Amino acid sequence: PCQNGIRDGTETDIDCDGACPTKCAAGMSCATDADCASNDCALNAGIWQCV
Repeated sequence: PCQNGIRDGTETDIDCDGACPTKCAAGMSCATDADCASNDCALNAGIWQCV
């Protein structure tokens, strides 16, 4: 599921984190800092996103 272009399984956003080896890029959804390539997950306009 980590390369199918949809958010599924344990992915935090489309094809990133959860069971996927790829961390989420800036602007993608996150739950913790560890979800993000930048290691920075922040609340942005009411939505948790990688920055």
